[in-house]
Amino acid sequence: MNIRIISSNSLPMLNGVAINATLRAAYLARAGHDVTLVVPWLEPQEQHYVAANLVCSSPDAQRRCILDWLDANQLPAPALQIAFFRAYYDRHYQLNFPRELIEQITPQCDLLVLEEPEILMGKRPWASIKQRFLLVIGIIHTNYAEIAQHDRWLHRKLASLYGRLGNSIATRNCHKVITIDRLVEFPAAEVAYVVGIADEFFAQQQRTKTHLFYCAGRMDKFKGWQELAELSANLRMEPIDVYNTPGRHQDTILSSVAAHSAPLRFCGPTLQPARTFGKYKCLINPSRLEVLNTTTRQALCMGQFVILPYEHCNLPYYQFPNCLVYRSPTEFERHVEYVRSHDPALVGNEIHSLSWQSATENLLEIAQNIADDRGIVTLNRL
Repeated sequence: MNIRIISSNSLPMLNGVAINATLRAAYLARAGHDVTLVVPWLEPQEQHYVAANLVCSSPDAQRRCILDWLDANQLPAPALQIAFFRAYYDRHYQLNFPRELIEQITPQCDLLVLEEPEILMGKRPWASIKQRFLLVIGIIHTNYAEIAQHDRWLHRKLASLYGRLGNSIATRNCHKVITIDRLVEFPAAEVAYVVGIADEFFAQQQRTKTHLFYCAGRMDKFKGWQELAELSANLRMEPIDVYNTPGRHQDTILSSVAAHSAPLRFCGPTLQPARTFGKYKCLINPSRLEVLNTTTRQALCMGQFVILPYEHCNLPYYQFPNCLVYRSPTEFERHVEYVRSHDPALVGNEIHSLSWQSATENLLEIAQNIADDRGIVTLNRL
């Protein structure tokens, strides 16, 4: 199949959208498909807003960064093609938006995947591109309407509108919209696991766990950092290593951590998460607002304990024996003590459902079903 994947984010931005779009492209290319990953090119003066100190001087340098990242994570994909569209960073919304029309930079293909269609087409909500392509699938990564509820006053007032507008944009531009959790209020979306965890994380199961606790995520307040600062400070815990990427509330979070004298040790981002995280025994993920929950799934695949707050977004992970859920500071403390004195349970076969092989199979099956429904015969190669 000729597949084009267009993403609203790209490495070296170390967020879930960028990483998962890159991995999806790599796994499809390694499976023998003709894949082009199309990602935003931000001018260097804008890149520091989203990529910490990892700035690429040109599209060629960014292409090399993506391929090097795949090599470093044991996923070489020499057949993967990488293309760019000119984009800009909107500091008000803190999102990347295209400077070019998606439909004009995208040639015909068997399957077009839009990673965050509501953002890629967000500045042109009246447009519709799905009539121009055989098959368009949109994948929802982020619950922007819910995030707006926790943001500035005006955004809170407009949160419901954001949700309805995002749903409308995605539906107008995609033959099928997919989310992995019904927590995201996209009425027309199908819930399916089309985002997986790379093989290198599964390989960490046999590794000796020499360190105790870590966290990972963007420095946004809805990720639960301030709650973790309070919980860990009250327990006088050993240092918790935090692998953080820049976010809109970084200064506020750092001030809160300092005010509580919380034992959070900020380590910055990592380009090799499996190797970095594999030495730990337990992930603490205090976020109460997730869709993909990538770090949680990575930890479970590495055979680690995961301490999570009781929230709807975490429900899919309660089935795993290494998932420890807290509803109160007392329960959090109990789980911390349990991790100190116990080893994680051995990982069972059910963890395969979190793999990229499974996610890729699910996506291709959905594409084939849509093709069959629409009478498209060119996808029989699936």
